[in-house]
Amino acid sequence: MTNAIGVLGFFMRRYAFPIAPVILGVILGPVMETQFRRALTASGGDMSAFYIRPLTIGLLSVAMLALAVPYLPAIVARVRGRERPASARLAFADHD
Repeated sequence: MTNAIGVLGFFMRRYAFPIAPVILGVILGPVMETQFRRALTASGGDMSAFYIRPLTIGLLSVAMLALAVPYLPAIVARVRGRERPASARLAFADHD
């Protein structure tokens, strides 16, 4: 198992895959799953508990925007019928 993690880490570094989100996922994943199961148990298995309150709607909206915003320049350029210039690209790091 340790060798598989080492090989995975090697390829992540080789192809410039960010390691920090993976570490966060490994650490926080089990905690999130436990809390998700606890919330489902408290709501009697009703999934609507995750999207009926105003705070959860707001948080889900912000998460959806965070996923969509990087793609907006390409979508707008395609709708307008022109190629998106390379300078209009959103870059979060030097190598992007």
